[in-house]
Amino acid sequence: MDKNFRIAGKVSIADLFFIAAIIAALFFLREFAAPQTVKADDSVKINYTVELYRKDRDYINNVVVGEKLTDIEKGYEIGTIVDVYAEPYLEDSADFEAKTYKRAEVAGISNIYVVVEANAQISANATNIGQYQVMVGKEAFVQSKSFASGAFIVGIERMN
Repeated sequence: MDKNFRIAGKVSIADLFFIAAIIAALFFLREFAAPQTVKADDSVKINYTVELYRKDRDYINNVVVGEKLTDIEKGYEIGTIVDVYAEPYLEDSADFEAKTYKRAEVAGISNIYVVVEANAQISANATNIGQYQVMVGKEAFVQSKSFASGAFIVGIERMN
């Protein structure tokens, strides 16, 4: 080592630390930044429920059981519709006589729930149908041959 801290007059100690830091960073990125892969044969059948929010009561007639559901934004096929049902849309309203608020049904409006069956890959931190991530609370824009709507995913159930 000479007076400039170079080994054999060519490589300094700082150079060695810099090279070691680069190698450590590459190993870190390879281990932790690589996408998580799941084998296609690791798929699990799931049913997830999509809520079509504040729709006309007759809108339920547009949703056909057995049709394929597609994500409008990316074009991914995200399952097959297996069930559809409606519940009255409820809103808080003032009861002036009792001086309280109560939940009341809004005439002519329903929340429509579409149950979708799909094969998904489930990992420690995500449930994916192909490239499409399914999670409760996610806003989804969906379509089939007979309807298109904005919606929210409100439930996921593992079938097997």
